[in-house]
Amino acid sequence: MSHTMWKSAIILVAAIVTAIVSPVWASESADHENCPHAQGGGQGACCEGHAAASPLVEKPAITWEVPEHWVKARPRPFREATYHPSGQEETECYVTVVPADAGSAVETINRWRGQLGLEPLSKSEIEAGPSTQVLDGKGLLIEAFGDLTDLGGNVHEDYGLLSMVCVQDGTLFIVRMTGPREQVQSERDHFMAFLGSIAESSTA
Repeated sequence: MSHTMWKSAIILVAAIVTAIVSPVWASESADHENCPHAQGGGQGACCEGHAAASPLVEKPAITWEVPEHWVKARPRPFREATYHPSGQEETECYVTVVPADAGSAVETINRWRGQLGLEPLSKSEIEAGPSTQVLDGKGLLIEAFGDLTDLGGNVHEDYGLLSMVCVQDGTLFIVRMTGPREQVQSERDHFMAFLGSIAESSTA
């Protein structure tokens, strides 16, 4: 068989494989992303126990309960999972785990405050503020409002921020929600319930 014929055959096979595989992948991906109980980081089956497995923290595995009206968004780099309330795509809540040397909890919180045009707080002020127990550590809470400047330099007027930062085994465990003020305020109870559901997996 000539070089040209070999090349044509390879192109034809690739086209056939793409036509067969792509629709199935797209369908499964869409179904998984639209499931409000899809497991964090794309791990495991949808709608089983409403739990989310954390692929970035392997020992121990971390799970959480997803509010029923939260929809799982597309996977994003460096995030274990991203959700948004159904019908409110502007508001998102994501979970991430990063090395602690990527910035302390205080530095992280003040960076977020800066994005809202707010003055930084001292370490003592932040540590004396609201907190919650997360796994074996103290989760520092921040609730703030202002005009949010995103990483692209776009300004979102009258936005809200609800976040938790907790140091765990040399990492920063972060849950962060941003969106229009009214939407974020309306999701506050669900956000706190989400934090309260975070636990180590007993089956890890």
